[in-house]
Parts: sequence; C-alpha cells; structure tokens
Amino acid sequence: MIYTHDFENHGPVPKKGQLLNLALRNKVSLRDALEGKEEAESFDNRNYLKLHMSTCRKVDVISEILTLEEKSKLKVKINALKIYGLTPAGFFEIIKNNWFLVAIYSFILFVAGIVIEAKIQILLGIKN
Repeated sequence: MIYTHDFENHGPVPKKGQLLNLALRNKVSLRDALEGKEEAESFDNRNYLKLHMSTCRKVDVISEILTLEEKSKLKVKINALKIYGLTPAGFFEIIKNNWFLVAIYSFILFVAGIVIEAKIQILLGIKN
C-alpha cells in the first residue's frame, strides 16, 4: 500500500515525529526510543549508550511496522479513500481489499448481468 505524506501526525501530540507517532498508534513499544531533540542532546552529552539503545529500538519499531504492513494490519491516520484516490482504479482497490464490498460488488454484477441478458435477448429477438 502506498501512503501520502499525511499518513501520520508530524507534531508534538503525543510524541514528535511520524515514526514514534505511528508506533504509538499501532501499540508498538517505544521503550528507550528518544525523540530527535533528545537524541541530539544525548550525543552532545556523550551519552552514547542511550543513543545506541534509541537507535536499536527504532530499528525494532521499523521492523514491527513493516511486519504490520505486510499483514495489512498497519493503522494510519488517513482513510482508504485518501490513500487510493477518487479514480476507478482507486475504488476497485478499496473494493478488492474488503470482503464485504467484494460480496456487494459481485451481487450487483450478477443482477446487472441478468438485466442486460434480458435486454439483449429482446433487442436481438431471440427471447423464448
């Protein structure tokens, strides 16, 4: 799935940065993960262990986010319509990814086929 730049909050609520906010939304642990400003302060204070722990945690967070995306369970801020757009291909993608919408779409096509078949038989004069 391709996301727009608005897939997650940038701002300070509840954390700063899209990665940490996305992790919070998906209930991924942020133990030892530092925000950008805190990482810079740790570097300036030569607290390399804290900085290393934060980097390792962020690698774990990215791995977990990719796993959730692979399983199609990643929660993002925007809705499917904004992701896929208002195009026929976008609507088809939304329908394809939801079993209930596939069932409705199939039923509509089934009924349309029955109606069109009857009209074509009348038009061609082959109705029994």
